[in-house]
Amino acid sequence: MVHGQVLDNFNKLVEFRRRRIEAASYAVPGALWAVVLIGAAVSIFGSYLFKIESLWVHGLLTILLTTMIALLVFFIATTDHPYSGSNAIEPRAYEIILRYLQRYN
Repeated sequence: MVHGQVLDNFNKLVEFRRRRIEAASYAVPGALWAVVLIGAAVSIFGSYLFKIESLWVHGLLTILLTTMIALLVFFIATTDHPYSGSNAIEPRAYEIILRYLQRYN
């Protein structure tokens, strides 16, 4: 009975590890990046097709649109690789658990 529970827990541990590794290696496909970047460029350049009398207002609207799109692209890039870069998720929680398990084994 205990042996079966140990094997079941070990299988769950292996499965969760596999899922973490798979999640860490996942990336946004290149085709999706192309769609995002081309769509961003079309949206920004399309804003010049609107006729607005005030050049200042037109420039402000274009800058706001560009800023919004840039923030969305930055968000996608940051969440594309959550375990690398300056905004990376740190392994601290796993290290604490590892020390805890090593202490009690």
